Amino acid sequence: MLRMLKDTLRDEDDMKIAYSRTADVLTIRLGKGRPVDSRDIAEGVIVHLDKRGVPVEIEILDATKVMSAREALRYSDPLAGQKSRLAA
Repeated sequence: MLRMLKDTLRDEDDMKIAYSRTADVLTIRLGKGRPVDSRDIAEGVIVHLDKRGVPVEIEILDATKVMSAREALRYSDPLAGQKSRLAA
């Protein structure tokens, strides 16, 4: 899994970090892949995987419990308002 993550992160231009104040969720897009599956890797941390099992997105729920609201707000942008592609 770590090797796949390193391959995903080769192009840093693809990585985007966004924060949704209304949901208190920090989203880290790792690449251009489309998420088709997800794994809860810790309480409040979800990794979204593409069809090959490569991580393409990480969500941190209740983000202000692990970082200050001021830090989180630095990442507020339009991506934060998008619904997850996994939502039915």
